Amino acid sequence: MAELILLLVVLAVIIFIILTHSKNKIDLRLYRLESKAKAQESEIQRLKSQINELANRSTSVVATPQVENVPAVQPATSETAEQFTNLEMSSVEAVETLLATDTTETTDLATTTELQETHAAPSYDPFIDKVQDVRQPNPILQWFLKGNPILKVGAVILFLGLSFLLRFASEHISFSIEARYASVAITGVICSLVGWRLRNTRREYGLTLQGLGIGVLYLTSLATFKLHQLFPVWLVFLFQVILVAVMVALALLQNARILAQVALIGGLASPVLLSDGSGNYLVLFSYLALLNTSIAVVAWFKSWRSLNLIGFVGSTILITGWGVQHYKPELYLVCQLFLAYYLTLYTFIVWRFATLQSATSNELSEQYNNATLAQLVQHWLSGAKLIGILDSGLLVGSAVSAFAMQYAITYNFADGILYSGLGFALFYGIFGVVIHRNVKLHIVAHAMFALSLVFFTIGLSDIFTEQSKTFALWGLEAALIYAFSIYQKSPVARLTALSFFILISLLTHVFFSENLTNSFSVIVLGFAIYAAWQRYRSQVSAVWEKIMAGVIFAISLLALAFKPSVLHDLDYLSQLTAVILTAALAVICALVQWHWFNRLLTVLTSVILFISFIPLRFLFLESHIETLLLALLGLISWFVGWSIANPKYRHTDFANTASFSGLIDVLAGCYLLFGALMNVAFLDEALIITRNIVILFALLSLFVQITQWQQVNKIQLAYLPLFTLVSIGFDYVLESSVTQKNIYDWLLILVAACGLHYLILWQLRNTFQVLEEKMKPYWHMIGLNVFIIAFTLFCITWAEFKELTDAWFMLSLTLVPLIVLSILMRSRNFLIQQNLESIYLQQGILPTLLFLFGWLIFGNIISDGTSTPLPYLPILNPLELASLATIYLLWNWQKLYTPVQYKNYVLSAMAAIGLFMVSVIVMRVWHHYAGIEWKLVTLLASFGLQATLSVIWTLCAIVLMIKGNKSGQQPIWISGAALISLVVIKLFLVELGNSGGVARIVSFIVVGLLLLVVGYFAPIPPKKKMVATESQE
Repeated sequence: MAELILLLVVLAVIIFIILTHSKNKIDLRLYRLESKAKAQESEIQRLKSQINELANRSTSVVATPQVENVPAVQPATSETAEQFTNLEMSSVEAVETLLATDTTETTDLATTTELQETHAAPSYDPFIDKVQDVRQPNPILQWFLKGNPILKVGAVILFLGLSFLLRFASEHISFSIEARYASVAITGVICSLVGWRLRNTRREYGLTLQGLGIGVLYLTSLATFKLHQLFPVWLVFLFQVILVAVMVALALLQNARILAQVALIGGLASPVLLSDGSGNYLVLFSYLALLNTSIAVVAWFKSWRSLNLIGFVGSTILITGWGVQHYKPELYLVCQLFLAYYLTLYTFIVWRFATLQSATSNELSEQYNNATLAQLVQHWLSGAKLIGILDSGLLVGSAVSAFAMQYAITYNFADGILYSGLGFALFYGIFGVVIHRNVKLHIVAHAMFALSLVFFTIGLSDIFTEQSKTFALWGLEAALIYAFSIYQKSPVARLTALSFFILISLLTHVFFSENLTNSFSVIVLGFAIYAAWQRYRSQVSAVWEKIMAGVIFAISLLALAFKPSVLHDLDYLSQLTAVILTAALAVICALVQWHWFNRLLTVLTSVILFISFIPLRFLFLESHIETLLLALLGLISWFVGWSIANPKYRHTDFANTASFSGLIDVLAGCYLLFGALMNVAFLDEALIITRNIVILFALLSLFVQITQWQQVNKIQLAYLPLFTLVSIGFDYVLESSVTQKNIYDWLLILVAACGLHYLILWQLRNTFQVLEEKMKPYWHMIGLNVFIIAFTLFCITWAEFKELTDAWFMLSLTLVPLIVLSILMRSRNFLIQQNLESIYLQQGILPTLLFLFGWLIFGNIISDGTSTPLPYLPILNPLELASLATIYLLWNWQKLYTPVQYKNYVLSAMAAIGLFMVSVIVMRVWHHYAGIEWKLVTLLASFGLQATLSVIWTLCAIVLMIKGNKSGQQPIWISGAALISLVVIKLFLVELGNSGGVARIVSFIVVGLLLLVVGYFAPIPPKKKMVATESQE
């Protein structure tokens, strides 16, 4: 009795929930209508205010009494009408009721709204736009949330509660089994009848109750047989057939997808909830066959994809769960028959779905076909994936799950996978042939053919014992799926195919690269996929597809580039052949990239070029590397770099990357050519590095001249620093590589290097405009002084090797600076034309001038002028001729470039140098002809030398004074007088100490006579003449 009371209480609660929920829903709708009416009333009041304001403005502007006809009111009325374009009819009625006593203005507003809703195109509504922007939620979650979620949650909970009630009743309640089942069945019938009664007034509520009731009857019929065997199998099965028929009829009559979904979910849940763990396969298979047959019947009339997917997923889970726990080999035949039925049924459903969709469905939009990865993931997560004619998810899902089950039951059979794969291939092939007769279903037929090919390759894969060979077959499948998905416009299928092929490619080329047939097959398939993408998808595909296609192309191309090295390691190819093949591939890629610009190929070409170096395995060249091969690779690198950086069709957005990649290739070519030159026997080996640098940059300069590739000039900027470091720093200073044997080789290298430097500067004339202009003078000045130093070092070294005497050695120090300064002075006009005068003659030559000035002082002090084998002749000897030439060039230079404010200082310095040179010449004369030792102390101790100096200085002073007198320039005359004063002081301080010496007598007499003469002929010029002369100047 307690149990019966409990059951009645449950029924009462259900009825109470139904009634109260209906009332609550009505109250809720009334509350919503009132809220909308209030909001609309407020909006109308706001619009009235705007209309009045516009009318007032019109009255103040236009001086006419006709305020009613102001045109400015119309836009406001139109705007008002737009606010109600998409309102529900119930809301409009509520507004009209609330505003029935309003003015004529409101009536006109309602009329305008009705006309706009009837005739005008849908106007812009921001609320609708916001709603449309929201992404579709998951179908299951949407089913629970939309409409009446409380009802649906209650139905599910009630269904579970009844299931648990049956189990509890079977264990604890003592009233008869028949009464228990009858009470539950009556509950299901009541739910179904109440739902049928409410099908017109409360459609959603009624459909849910119908589904709940049918599910309960499902549960009850199954429990009567499985738990207590109250009825024979045939009777229970007949009852379930009747239930299926009723469910199908109700769903079709009411066009109620939700009814079918609820009933199907309940039916699929029944075996799980009432399972006794015995694993009775006959009952389960019969039940699932019946349930899925009902789905097929519905699918014949309705294209309800969600129902098909629920049946497929639920059936697959139940079958898999049973198989994992209870399958035995002796059940193979039954399982094979059911599996065949299962596969055929869902393939039939796919065909029927496509047939129904072909009449009403349009193809997938291009927007979805080109969706981004984030959009695809969002569609997948939300369950809102667009479906065209073909339900590829159900087709592929049923094929994969069925074959997985087939694999499980035939795993232990000999050639089980082979025959299973061929059987599936035959099945889908036949299906495809049959379906292909319908023109509208060609896409479905192509999908069948694709699956047939997939299973055919799977079957064939069982023949190959090596795992690596199977990857080629899987790669073929991925390629076919991608090609088919392009035709079908299925981005999800393309994403899957590309991801799968990338995985297959990596596994093949990383772990099974030595299997040549397999790896070459995967490479060819990769190129095919990229070609298909390039032909059909490159212009419209999303970023994810571009990236994945590029990854596949990169993997395939790099794998092909590595193949010669792999073949070399396997002793199929020689090292030379492997390098040539890889380099040839780089050249082909470069030519393709030059004609057909491709960013990815631009980078990959450089990578392939470097891959060609792998078989070399050299560090500054091992002996087995042939020089010709290295030179050829170097030239190929230059060609590849040029083709990358200078394509036929330039793309400015990728110019920097292309230029950088091209320069890297040129650098690689320089390294290879340098290595080749290391094996060339030319000139002395001690100077091989300097020689190679000059030859390498000469070739590079020629390459620039031929290609007119100005950016390579940036590499040529490294020439001068490298040459300076190696030639002067390494060869001369550190290693002392210059010997008497190779001295002329070094001269030849220096001449070539100097010519190359100025050739590079000529080629850089445009590059300096691109680079910072400040670099130009520094580059010219550094080059000038570097080569002056280099040639001077050659002269010094040559003089040392020839063991030349003192004067000749001093001449070697100044020979190159004098020649350079003389050439620059003679080329002044040319330098002015080239805007190089200030660079060379004012700035760049300064270090040379300072060196010459220092040499003039210290060289003449150190050297005694011995010039063996020539005898010493005053002035006519190497040292003094060089000194005079230096003074002459310095004098000419200062006349042109000394600033006016420093003119007097420079003239004084030049006069001092002249006096110094005269004195030094006198000393050398006494040294060579009087035998006085070349030491300053010894020379100054000679009174004869002192007397000679006094006479010579006096003569110099007389010359200055006479010139000053004749020209009227008092400063010159004063300079001579100062020199005379110096002589007089010297006479009394030096010569006077030589008491009784002839030298003292001669010096005093001669100097005195000379002073008398100069006093008579060249007195100090008057100031007036001097001033006049200065004014003339």
